[in-house]
Amino acid sequence: MGVRLREYRKARCWSQNIACKHLIAVADRQGLRIHSWGTLLGLLSEWERGVRVVSATYQELFAEVYGTTPEMLGIAGSWSRNHPVVTRADIDRGAPMTQVISSPKDPLIGGLSGAERIELEGAAA
Repeated sequence: MGVRLREYRKARCWSQNIACKHLIAVADRQGLRIHSWGTLLGLLSEWERGVRVVSATYQELFAEVYGTTPEMLGIAGSWSRNHPVVTRADIDRGAPMTQVISSPKDPLIGGLSGAERIELEGAAA
């Protein structure tokens, strides 16, 4: 998944440090609060190795940094705070897993917390 993300970075001869600085600069221009440089460096490594799913907020930041789309970077798609939230009730009733949609509720990475998601799904049932 993140292989193309790494290829875009390497095509610019950027280290991960430089890529993180560009992400932070774009976020600052957009008025977004994102992870600190040190944390971001670890996340970038995981995103590039496909270990962690890229949130919608970071998908858009990467697209601007590299001048392309999340699809071209190979990072587009749904995400669930990097780990799907599945309750015992979901499993017991054989419910299909729903897609998580990014929300401005969490300004750091977007999306609903697991507790909020369960609460919303429970309310909809």
